Amino acid sequence: MNSRWSVNSQAMYGGIKVFHTREEADRAYLILKRMLDLGADIRGVDSYGNSCVWRVCLQARQILPAYNRTTRTLGTDRILTPELREDLTRIFTLLYDRGMETDYIKPGESVTVRGLYKNEPVAQFLVFD
Repeated sequence: MNSRWSVNSQAMYGGIKVFHTREEADRAYLILKRMLDLGADIRGVDSYGNSCVWRVCLQARQILPAYNRTTRTLGTDRILTPELREDLTRIFTLLYDRGMETDYIKPGESVTVRGLYKNEPVAQFLVFD
C-alpha cells in the first residue's frame, strides 16, 4: 500500500518522517483500479482466509496510529494526516464500490472486521452508509 503516511520517531528519524509522495500514492491507486478493471476477484480470500476487507484493514493498521486494546489508547508513533485520510478513503471506497464485503467473517473468527476493529482508527474507513 503506497499511501502518504508518517512516522513520529525522535529516536529513529529525529522527528517526523513522511513516506511516499502524492505521485506514488496515485500510481499505486491506479494500479489497484486497473487490477479491478481487469477482473481481479474482490471476493477472493488468501491462504489464511483473509478476504479483501480483512487484508486492506491489516495493511492500513500498519500505517495508522496503533491502538492498544488493553489501555484503549492510541499510540503517537504514526500520524493520521489529511493526506493519509484522503488516500485510505479513496482506496476503501473503490474496494467497497467494487463489491468488498465489509461483513465477511473469516474462518476461525466469530466477528466481522468492523466488529473487531470498531475502536481502532481503521474503523472510520469502514463506514459507507
